[in-house]
Amino acid sequence: MKLIDFEGIHRTFDCTMFDLCAECGGRCEYNTIVAFMPGEVEFTAQKLGLAVDAFVKQFCNTIRYDGRDIYILKNNDCPFLNAEYMCELEKHSCKPLCCLFYPGTIGHPDDKRKVFIDDEDCPMAHRVSEDFKTKSLGILEILKSQLPELWLDFFAGPMWRLYDREKLGHLRDQLQISTEQLKHCEIGSSE
Repeated sequence: MKLIDFEGIHRTFDCTMFDLCAECGGRCEYNTIVAFMPGEVEFTAQKLGLAVDAFVKQFCNTIRYDGRDIYILKNNDCPFLNAEYMCELEKHSCKPLCCLFYPGTIGHPDDKRKVFIDDEDCPMAHRVSEDFKTKSLGILEILKSQLPELWLDFFAGPMWRLYDREKLGHLRDQLQISTEQLKHCEIGSSE
């Protein structure tokens, strides 16, 4: 597995969705989870001047998925999203890549290697600039070859689903969340 050049990506990707996100009200943040790519927690913690374990304890839940840990942003309310739906991590050039490129994304239940604009769940996707689409999808094409199959499986599976925000909130303070607990938080789940 190649190491992802988070610094280089943040330095060269100059597109934003701020106005569209504010207009939408952050719908993508409401019923989804944010997974950190391999090495991204370490990169983000370093950019914020925090020890990795302190960052994980304060901002992450861990999902044990197929024998490996995947870090996700603690659920319920994103601690970095301000009232104008702008990510405070932008100031530090370390916004999670899955948020930075959205509605550009990798992985779909029908094809885990699919790179596309999510016009199904993002009501602003039709208004995203062609420049944003071209740049985000280009970088995502490169990233998908650098990501382990496990991460692609997670992105096309549990990360693709919609979750009940209140149910996720009950798991917020657990460091480790099982895939079974996550499944019970899916919208439409009977528990």
